[in-house]
Amino acid sequence: MKKIIIIIAVLSLVGLCTAQLPLSMRNIASDGIFASDWDYIYDPVDLSKSSQMFFFTNLADFCYRYDNLLTDTNEESKTRILEELPLGVAINNPLVSNLRHSLFIRFRHNLTPDDMTGEKESYTTEYSSGAGNPFIYDTKVISYEKVKDYDDDCSNFDLIWNNSFRLSDKVIGLRYSSFHRNEKFYDADGWLGLDVFDPHMIIDYVHTGETSFENYIEYYDYASNQMYFRVDEKGDFEKEISDNQKELMASVELENDFLVSESIMRFDLGLRTHEDISRNITDEYSASFYQLDEDSLSYEGDLSDCYLVKQSYNQQHYYIAAELKKYLGNSFEEELDFYEFGLSCGYLSGDSKNNSLTHRVWQRTHEDYFPEDNITYSDDRNQEVNEAGDFSGFDLNSHFRFNLVLNKYACFGMGCFVKYNYLKHDLDYEADFENIHTTLLGSEFDEEFDTISTETEYLLAEKESIDQTTEMRLPIALEFKIDDDDLSDNDAFSMRNFVYRLSSTFIYNYQNDEDSYNDIVHEPYFIIVEYGTGEVEEDHDSDNVLSSKKTIRKTAISRKLFSAGIGYRHSDNVNIDFAVSYDSEAEDFFFGLSFTVKK
Repeated sequence: MKKIIIIIAVLSLVGLCTAQLPLSMRNIASDGIFASDWDYIYDPVDLSKSSQMFFFTNLADFCYRYDNLLTDTNEESKTRILEELPLGVAINNPLVSNLRHSLFIRFRHNLTPDDMTGEKESYTTEYSSGAGNPFIYDTKVISYEKVKDYDDDCSNFDLIWNNSFRLSDKVIGLRYSSFHRNEKFYDADGWLGLDVFDPHMIIDYVHTGETSFENYIEYYDYASNQMYFRVDEKGDFEKEISDNQKELMASVELENDFLVSESIMRFDLGLRTHEDISRNITDEYSASFYQLDEDSLSYEGDLSDCYLVKQSYNQQHYYIAAELKKYLGNSFEEELDFYEFGLSCGYLSGDSKNNSLTHRVWQRTHEDYFPEDNITYSDDRNQEVNEAGDFSGFDLNSHFRFNLVLNKYACFGMGCFVKYNYLKHDLDYEADFENIHTTLLGSEFDEEFDTISTETEYLLAEKESIDQTTEMRLPIALEFKIDDDDLSDNDAFSMRNFVYRLSSTFIYNYQNDEDSYNDIVHEPYFIIVEYGTGEVEEDHDSDNVLSSKKTIRKTAISRKLFSAGIGYRHSDNVNIDFAVSYDSEAEDFFFGLSFTVKK
């Protein structure tokens, strides 16, 4: 059987988001305690430990994580394993024998439709009877609906270029990685429309998750075929998210009894950048209605609602890490028995901007409200919120870990990982609100009943948030196979080639968040009412009183992560691995299957 390889994943040391890296099933089944050749190609130092050529195609490691095992409709979620294409190669430099390279490309393009994709159009006519005589139809209802149900479009492209150079007892490595994600959704991002207006304003409202649509409904008196009620609605929504992450990492490993006998010292230095942009391309809703009551009074109204938002985020993260590994030298395979200490620290800074704009215009008219006049109500509302500021922080990571080879059939490992993050965010918050409400009797603005009300409010404040997170992970893992003495020479299932993995990780997370703000300028709610007679009234809530507020939130959560896996070694060139894991707190279930081919 191929030698079991036990390494420390430096990716977890320096805090790289491992969710973006296709980890091996052996790594996942042991929660990072054990790793395979597939994990080697990402590490600038460990890449040099293997001289074989690896070629990864569609049969390389891949995995899928369920967001939820069951959806709201109680239907099982579908896997998207085949939507991802990993392609890579790891080879020795043909000109420099001690120089090794690896290139990895991963592409994924997901189109996620709802129940129906494209456009659905329906037109129905129904007849109903009133309470007076159940055998006589007195109402005709015509309904029309057109739904534009677009696919949610998500594309990912990942690139990792890794290099490792061995010189005597030193290894120097350099890695560049890039992760790009672009998503497009077609649904409402904010609450649009009016839920409750008045008994005559019968217009529905849409909110996050609803797709683009248009529809109407008409009610007719069957005897006269005269329409007495109609509602029209239309919505158009589109949102786009762009996420880009890049990293440059340099590493050096020093061997030959550095500091401590039979030990290895390693240093890492890196820079990560992260840019995230989210914006609404369109988020518009409009509606109109007409209603005729029993007294022949008609009510008409129109509404248009627009919600636009843009969010941007930029971050730079500098980090340095060191690790000391000590070999015990008393095992079946000397490199497997060791203990190690690791420490890393990083500094991050960046800026963020959030902008949202709501523009709502509605108008309602009552015909023949008075003997000779109509009455019209209208609103023109604008609300804009801007947040912009800088943030900075640091992180500290430390770990202790040891691995033991119990015998030639079993390996055991455990460790303690502690991570601390501190982030301070300073924001300038600005909110501006204006609403103009008009009431007009007839066509001229000359009556006491005619009014124009202008409502305004403005706030400029400084906001500060401090987030502190401490996480401790205690993983324990065991990898074993069946003793040769327990198998017959003619074992039909080749059980000698199977290896089993089990792991359990206790996770404790403590978070302390503090939010505070101070008003700089506050123009309180102010209303000016102008009457058709020329009279003007003014009113406001209070004087310009500045305020401050501070909120502190503390949370502590402990949970367990269970993982298991099976590996099958078909030959020296082909390995097949399967892994499952379950998170008790998030109730996430993961499974994956990998094929690794090498020569």
